[in-house]
Amino acid sequence: MRLNFSPMKIMRGFALPTAIFLLVILAFLGVVILRVAASTSYTTTLDIQGVRAYQAAYAGLEWGAYQALRTNYSCAPSTTTSLTLAGQLAQFTVNVTCTEFPESEGAETVVLQEYVATANNPSACKDGPPCANYVERQLRMLVRGN
Repeated sequence: MRLNFSPMKIMRGFALPTAIFLLVILAFLGVVILRVAASTSYTTTLDIQGVRAYQAAYAGLEWGAYQALRTNYSCAPSTTTSLTLAGQLAQFTVNVTCTEFPESEGAETVVLQEYVATANNPSACKDGPPCANYVERQLRMLVRGN
């Protein structure tokens, strides 16, 4: 009896497991790339919203400085004002709280006003904050009133 072992018969069926293995690896890499891309997009969106919240809070501080320096605004003992902004900042709610602190400098009494501006986007959350898209920034400034 003669055995016939040709190289082609030994290699038969080798390509199919290799192809399946490569397809599984490529599918896994595709899923990983899609997840990284989605995560990067979400992070970038939150970063942009954070910058907008910062700018909205800064606008609240600018409003407070204007009140203190131009209009002789008195906020004793403590007042909170809500501001409405336009444009890209319209989605943010800005609350500016002012508190006065009389300080003595020698014979003179100086009135310091502390402004705290808090900007947030509660409209991003359907069920109310906190949620994944909620962003809030708070800034403080001390101004010497007139």
